[in-house]
Amino acid sequence: MSDDLLTDIVAAERDIRSRNTALERELADRLEALRLELAAEFQQEVVSREESLARALDHAIQSARREAASLLAEAHAYAERLNALDAGELDPVVVRHLVHLHPEGNHDRQDEQA
Repeated sequence: MSDDLLTDIVAAERDIRSRNTALERELADRLEALRLELAAEFQQEVVSREESLARALDHAIQSARREAASLLAEAHAYAERLNALDAGELDPVVVRHLVHLHPEGNHDRQDEQA
């Protein structure tokens, strides 16, 4: 082999190595840019999901408060109605419910009425 050919081969090898190194740097830079972009998108998604979760939680809390207020109002109204009952009106209601709670008493009651 001639010296010129050997020199050309060595120069070509250096050129290939140089291009390869430049491509590796370019790819590393692209990968780093992509990593940063994905990390930023991920962080934005995390913030978005946290905000969405906070809104859903707030909505659930408000809904539960409205339902609790409604139930309390109903219970209060029911208690007021019960409080307004006369004892004479209440006795038959209590007896009717007690009969259902203690079925043996039902027979005695029916015998008394017969």
